[in-house]
Amino acid sequence: MFRWDAQSGQVFRKFYGADNETLLTDHSNRLFNDVLRFGDEIDAATYALGRARR
Repeated sequence: MFRWDAQSGQVFRKFYGADNETLLTDHSNRLFNDVLRFGDEIDAATYALGRARR
C-alpha cells in the first residue's frame, strides 16, 4: 500500500501485515507505478489497519 503526504510531498510504502512504513525515494519504482495504474484507492483507516477488504 502507498500513502501520499500532501504537506511534505512524500510517498510512503507499507506492505500487508507490516506495522511500519518506509519512505519511497524513487518514484520510478515499478511496484509504485503499477499501483498507480491498477490499484484500488483506500481510506486512511484501512491503510492503518494494514489491508483493504476484497
